[in-house]
Amino acid sequence: LTSKLLASNIALFAIQVFNPAVTQLGAKVSDLILSGKELHRLVTPIFLHGGVGHLAVNSYSLYNLGPQVESLFGGTRFVATYLLSGVA
Repeated sequence: LTSKLLASNIALFAIQVFNPAVTQLGAKVSDLILSGKELHRLVTPIFLHGGVGHLAVNSYSLYNLGPQVESLFGGTRFVATYLLSGVA
């Protein structure tokens, strides 16, 4: 699952680069979330990155720590932790 999360982050960053409007559609905007109009904005920022450096640091961390956490806690708990920590 770690490799799939990495691939998802990289793929979405590539989409952001070629179509910057994707960032505006998925960025966290608290007012829109609190109004209940765009609840997808709770999850989409987890996969959006502000630049190559941001993507590189997050990918490096996920690549080095992800497999260990995944093997210790299992795939389901790993993904749940990944997503919930991104929403928090």
